[in-house]
Amino acid sequence: MKTRVVKDFMEKYECTLKADFTYNDAVSLLAEKGIDYAPVINDANQYVGMFAITAKTVAQSRSIQIIEDLMYTDLPVLSPFTSIEKIQFQQFALPILPVVESNILLGVITEKSMNEQLSFLLTYEMNKASQLNGEAMLLQKSFNELNEMLEHSYDGFAITNNEGITIRVNKAWDRLTGLNRKDVIGIPLEHLVEKKYFSDSVTMKVIQTKKPTTIIQKMKSGKQAMMTGSPIFDENNELYQVIINIRDVTELYQLKENLERKEKLAERYHNEISQIRLKQTNEDSIIAESKVMEDLLDLASRVARVESTVLLTGESGVGKGVIARFIHQNSQRGQDQPFIIVNCGAIPQELLESELFGYVGGAFTGANRNGKPGMFELAEGGTLFLDEIAELPLKLQVKLLHVIQEKEVTRVGGTKPVKLNVRLISATNKDLLRLIDEEKFREDLYYRLNVVPLSLPPLRAREEDILPLSVHYLNLYNRKYGLNKIISNELMDILLTYRWPGNIRELANVIERMVVTAVGDILTPEIFPNNSNHHADKLKLYPMEENNQPLFTLQQATNQMEFDLISRALDIGKTQAKAADLIGVSLSTLIRKMKKLNID
Repeated sequence: MKTRVVKDFMEKYECTLKADFTYNDAVSLLAEKGIDYAPVINDANQYVGMFAITAKTVAQSRSIQIIEDLMYTDLPVLSPFTSIEKIQFQQFALPILPVVESNILLGVITEKSMNEQLSFLLTYEMNKASQLNGEAMLLQKSFNELNEMLEHSYDGFAITNNEGITIRVNKAWDRLTGLNRKDVIGIPLEHLVEKKYFSDSVTMKVIQTKKPTTIIQKMKSGKQAMMTGSPIFDENNELYQVIINIRDVTELYQLKENLERKEKLAERYHNEISQIRLKQTNEDSIIAESKVMEDLLDLASRVARVESTVLLTGESGVGKGVIARFIHQNSQRGQDQPFIIVNCGAIPQELLESELFGYVGGAFTGANRNGKPGMFELAEGGTLFLDEIAELPLKLQVKLLHVIQEKEVTRVGGTKPVKLNVRLISATNKDLLRLIDEEKFREDLYYRLNVVPLSLPPLRAREEDILPLSVHYLNLYNRKYGLNKIISNELMDILLTYRWPGNIRELANVIERMVVTAVGDILTPEIFPNNSNHHADKLKLYPMEENNQPLFTLQQATNQMEFDLISRALDIGKTQAKAADLIGVSLSTLIRKMKKLNID
């Protein structure tokens, strides 16, 4: 407790008397102030005594009238720095003492005032002691909790002093080091290293460098541990203690190895699933018996696992759309994300921009008031397949390039870009490099699209696939029309030797035509529409009269002519738009007739 002195209890007294005051004047003044005592001073304001109304002064006042002869002059004079503990009022005649410095009266101290202040201070100190005791208990509780936390920490924990002597370890330290704490507490770590308990001492390195240090250390238990030592400094910035954290990296390495094994297992399962998908047979399955197609599908399967842009090239009808779907289905996006197909040659150029990129409400006359998302937005999270990419107008090629580079699209008539997460696959049967030379296709867009090029071979280059494909489509159309047709050996020979300029699309159309037009259940060379004897044998497509004229109905003849004409126009024009121009009909009319005649 702080030492208390007189000035802490001193008070300025309300009244002072002069030595030449009469007794009656002094009594009247004290009565007016309501007090019984007053210090007496001289003209120089120096203390000379203390006057009090007591039985003694009352008795003496009958013969003595001046207070100079009645005042108490034997009271001790206190310095303002006198310890309060030295004052014992019961030893003095009056319960009031003067406080004087250099004979000048500074104030007084009374027994009543001093007792009241001492009582207040005592109460204050007791309350403060109680508060400190409560805080000490909270600190002790916090210390106990922290101690329990450290003791039960999974990582090892140790504390050494600034000389490298261990003063504290936890249970995990025992487990990781294989030592008993009784054998190391109080022992310098350098001695433990000498005894081969440790291969090195992170504590000694911290003491030398006074910086945090981490080492990998081999323990007596055989474990590999990562030990990190951190210096603790006192208020004078002197090293006080070293805190060591120990983590078993043997277990981390085991976790890493387990993770690597599981990743390899997952990759193997993914490959097996891809192979199973590859071998599944359905209407959209890929027939791949030839080496060239097996290699192509293997490459497509690997490409499916990454997000790179793919450009599919090849003649019309080789199955570019089927390969695009295969890549999507074998990718991470293929489980439940959309696969959107856009034929750039089948959509009028004036509508293509709004179809691809969408539009906001009121963007143009006849626009939906709420706007409409484009194909890029509809493909969000999945794959967008742009077929016949060479038919894209130059002005839209610029916007497509921006979408690919920035991964965002702005709707027609809008200003706010929409972020995209879409994989892009494009396809063409044109020579894009030639179109670049002719300034009909942007070179920068070409390189953005052609990150991973896949060239699909024509059907004539994969002869091993012709018969399996023929059987596949034969079974497909038998199921579709409830028939049971089979292919003769002679027809098989023709299918193998034919050049198939229309590729798989032509093969599928020919098989369907023969299935639905053959009279019997056996398909023979006579009904093959592209046979070398086509003109002579064409009459055998229908029952014959005696004059060798076929029994065509008008509708049959019309359908046959339209089928041949449209197929030929598609082979020459390569795109639906150009095929429509060649035969002099609108694009919508061509598409309607293709659907009616089952032309893919």
